[in-house]
Amino acid sequence: MTIVRLLSVAFLLGLFVVASIGARAADCDAPKPTGQISQPGSNVPPSVKGLSGVWTGSWTFQITQGRTRQNAIQCDVTYISVHDDQNAEVVECLGSLHELNYAPRCDKYEAKIANGELSYSTVTQSARSFKLSGAASLSAQSVNIRNTTTITQLQRE
Repeated sequence: MTIVRLLSVAFLLGLFVVASIGARAADCDAPKPTGQISQPGSNVPPSVKGLSGVWTGSWTFQITQGRTRQNAIQCDVTYISVHDDQNAEVVECLGSLHELNYAPRCDKYEAKIANGELSYSTVTQSARSFKLSGAASLSAQSVNIRNTTTITQLQRE
């Protein structure tokens, strides 16, 4: 196979992956929680205040079933209410994950904030952390119990 042909195949595969991720995010079946996002107080620094809001995106990770490995994509809508410069409430709503028979759900967490980074542990024992990476973008990282790290970007809704 020539270099041009290999590059063409790689490009088309990349387009397919991006289109699949976009379609999955648009079809997100994550539930909406009850309640509202509280506004941070005036004493909260702007770098922390900016974490407050509704953030959407998806987590992409590898799952292994028997000898088969595949990528799985789970949509995410995260609601963050910053209480002060050290504490926040997070309601993380996840869509279906058919590969593992996960139904849509919302989970509520008390989160800690240090050095502009918000962090908490999930019910599935993953450590999540979020940091602003622009006015409308949040860098997110999740480390699961097998020490597998997943990184994604969430966008302000």
